[in-house]
Amino acid sequence: MTDEKREQYRAILTGLRSENGETVLATLFDQKWTNKKYDQTALMKQKKEELLSTWKKSRGNFTELMESAVQFDSAKAIKKHRAPALYVAAEPSGGEIEAIQKLNPMIEIARIASGHFIIQNAPEQLNAILEVFFYSGFCLIYLKINYLQFYCPKWYYCITLVL
Repeated sequence: MTDEKREQYRAILTGLRSENGETVLATLFDQKWTNKKYDQTALMKQKKEELLSTWKKSRGNFTELMESAVQFDSAKAIKKHRAPALYVAAEPSGGEIEAIQKLNPMIEIARIASGHFIIQNAPEQLNAILEVFFYSGFCLIYLKINYLQFYCPKWYYCITLVL
């Protein structure tokens, strides 16, 4: 995350702590996490209501979690990562996707024109990308060390992830 983006998020966090916190969060959702071209209006309304409801119930915890995300040094973590990985980016992207691969070429980047909520807006495309990645042999590299089975009913896969 660039210093400029970090400062933008710090301003949002300050706003979340203010009297107008609910409005700040609603605006963030509308401007950063919703894409009218791809997102279903009714679904986005529901997600926004759920988000605001969660924020109202535990305002302090919610804001602390967002603070942790802003403070997290993702560039350092990306550089240290030593296993093949896949980053599925929604297009249009709100981040600097190319920077990820420059920091670590082992991270494969896939893009889906879907808006922020890929699973809801483009499940077939996401499944196809995941299938290619997991069946490309990447997961077989560390098979002798250990393994963990992971099942995600949304994707209808039972995947063996290698640690």
